[in-house]
Amino acid sequence: MNLEGKALQWHQIFMRSRLTREIPAWEEYIRELSSRFGDSLYDDPMGELKSLKQSGTVQEYHDLFEELLNRVELPEDYATSCFMSGLKPEIQLSVRMFMPKNVQHPRTLAKIVEAKVLVQQKGKGLSKPFTSYPGHTSNSASFHANPSGHKWKVDSKPLLPLPTFPALPSNEKQKELVVKKPFKRLSRAEMDEKRARGLCFWCDERFTAGHRCGNQQFHRLEVWDDMSGEEENESGSEEDTLDEGQLAHISLNAMTNMSVPNFRTMRVTGHVGRQPVNIFIDCGSSHNFIHPKVVQKLGLTTQRVDPLVVEVADRNKLTTQDLCKDFTWKMQKQEFKADLLMLPVGGCELVLGMQWLTTLGDVKWNFGELRMEFMQAGHKVVLRGIKQQGLQLIRQNKMQKLLQKPEQIAEAQLCLIRVVQDPTSEPLSLRTISTDISKHQVRHSVELEHLLDEYSDLFHESNNLPPERSYDHKITLKEGTAPINVRPYRYPVFQKCEIERLVAEMLACGIIRTSSSPFSSPVVLVKKKDGSWRMCVDYRQLNNATIKDKFPIPLIEELLDELYGAKFFTKLDLRSGYHQIRMKAEDVEKTAFRTHDGHYEFLVMPFGLTNAPSTFQSLMNDIFRPFLRKFILVFFDDILIYSVEWEEHLQHLNIVFGLLRQHSLKVNESKCAFAQQQIDYLGHVIDANGVEADPQKISAIMNWPIPRTIKELRGFLGLTGYYRRFIRNYGKIAKPLTDLLKKNQFKWREGATLAFKHLQEAMSKPPVLALPDFT
Repeated sequence: MNLEGKALQWHQIFMRSRLTREIPAWEEYIRELSSRFGDSLYDDPMGELKSLKQSGTVQEYHDLFEELLNRVELPEDYATSCFMSGLKPEIQLSVRMFMPKNVQHPRTLAKIVEAKVLVQQKGKGLSKPFTSYPGHTSNSASFHANPSGHKWKVDSKPLLPLPTFPALPSNEKQKELVVKKPFKRLSRAEMDEKRARGLCFWCDERFTAGHRCGNQQFHRLEVWDDMSGEEENESGSEEDTLDEGQLAHISLNAMTNMSVPNFRTMRVTGHVGRQPVNIFIDCGSSHNFIHPKVVQKLGLTTQRVDPLVVEVADRNKLTTQDLCKDFTWKMQKQEFKADLLMLPVGGCELVLGMQWLTTLGDVKWNFGELRMEFMQAGHKVVLRGIKQQGLQLIRQNKMQKLLQKPEQIAEAQLCLIRVVQDPTSEPLSLRTISTDISKHQVRHSVELEHLLDEYSDLFHESNNLPPERSYDHKITLKEGTAPINVRPYRYPVFQKCEIERLVAEMLACGIIRTSSSPFSSPVVLVKKKDGSWRMCVDYRQLNNATIKDKFPIPLIEELLDELYGAKFFTKLDLRSGYHQIRMKAEDVEKTAFRTHDGHYEFLVMPFGLTNAPSTFQSLMNDIFRPFLRKFILVFFDDILIYSVEWEEHLQHLNIVFGLLRQHSLKVNESKCAFAQQQIDYLGHVIDANGVEADPQKISAIMNWPIPRTIKELRGFLGLTGYYRRFIRNYGKIAKPLTDLLKKNQFKWREGATLAFKHLQEAMSKPPVLALPDFT
């Protein structure tokens, strides 16, 4: 051991104090040495590392960082992040662009960026502030311009720090250096004269290239935005005298109800008591507004406020002076309160602008689905907008009443109806407009909205585990089966990060927990259509050891045969359906899966178990048993409600929603379709006329390339076989292809090509199948 400096001094003192005693043990020596020179109890190298900021050069900062880093143990990526966070902002952003992976990489980049910044500063002349003469500290003038009042003032504060010099021996000598005459602005004639004589404007010496003026001038021009200054024009109008900061804005949509057909606006129906009001939630308006007619109709009291100019998006301006204080209303059973300005809005009765939106905090807003989510008083609030109405027929007398009202903006399609006297003549050809019932009649839309509001809790995500039921999933293994234990697969680095994220989400939701089970299955990541990842557990070995259930799974063809005469359809999709069923407590350990960094098990029924479809279907059948094949079809988590009349359909929806609420089942609203006259269900398009194949699936069949492997051939036959009922003699047409699926028989020949083309041609124009009438 080699000790120098203070360490050597300490050693000598320490050993001298032990001369009268025995030589200390090595452990005691190391303990005392560490106590003297090691980290004290009050040292916090980790805290110092996180709070370290660059104040000097990059090299100085790096030296301090390495000194602290040497005293702690940090992963490479965390240390790199700490290093970049402490860099100066002008250096840090440029370094982060390269996404460095270790500490050495950002250090090198930071030095390059630092050199670049220094060069840029020198190019701008920032390193050489000039002074007109030694000792000058307060004669640099700056001028401020006020664009609103065109006022100017002089500020003696210099733009750049000026160097200081030793005081002169006497004030008299110092005065000799001071410019005695004040700043003088040259006239145009004086400037022309000096220019003609070739003289400098300020020192009257000969002006040549590279001339250094002995009487240099230093000026600064700044904009002075003084909003509180007095107006020069005190005789202006009332609008002109208002403070520009109090100018309000309102969108043209809120004033006229104009909208772009492809982009819908967020409008909801609210209630004040029992009185409905049409509310427009508009982020293009700055304040909240209410129509004067609503104020009058509801008998609201208003109070006078200072005049406020409201600028419409078309540059027109209105003025309001009336305020409805603490106006209270309800939207979809949730009560709200806000201050509203009275203004004659044209497209609605109440406008909620940024004044109200900023009080909501974080808002999740889906304009495509007209769905708005936020938290209020600790509860999740979901608002659903009224869908844009389609074409509607209007009677002549009602049209006349509308035309009598002033300032009406409408969009209409007119057609000529001609009375045909001769019944044998050809009728006029009118294009049929296919639309859902919620767009065909406003009354239906309002009634449906009220029903959805009543059961809005069905569409909220649940943060709790599903209740225990008699249908909780169980896993019965074959006799003598040992615990299934499969080693986890190897994953690339980017998949490890994604697995960790997905596991963390499931732990936070409470659907999994850490496990010490003897069972273990590996996980795999499957890429979804949107590019994100889905984590799946590979339960193949567990499924092989499981006794299979024999619960009947419904046939799609038989389900569709029940729809004769139906005109109104609603499709419901349960949210993560399998996860709404719990695992039997004694079988939770069998669902265990292992990743690269942990061992977990499911508390709810996971996807991938062999008997999971049977469990789910049995639960659905038991819940809806009294109404199956009467007005409801269930295929796993896809529920279809069908009815002949509108009023009947509302009753059916009410029954189904009540059962879902009773059994604590949640619905994924984004995948639902309510009260439609034509609907996509299980790969088919259904309406009152019958059933036809999904056009998207037909397009996939038509664009399918000639198979080159058995796997590709199975995919093609699987898709066309799903629609075999639409093709006459499907088995005969497809026989040359099905023969290729036999063992060692995949040899593509001309007959297979003809059969392949024949199937595509047959699927190009599939018929619409009429639904059977069993009555």
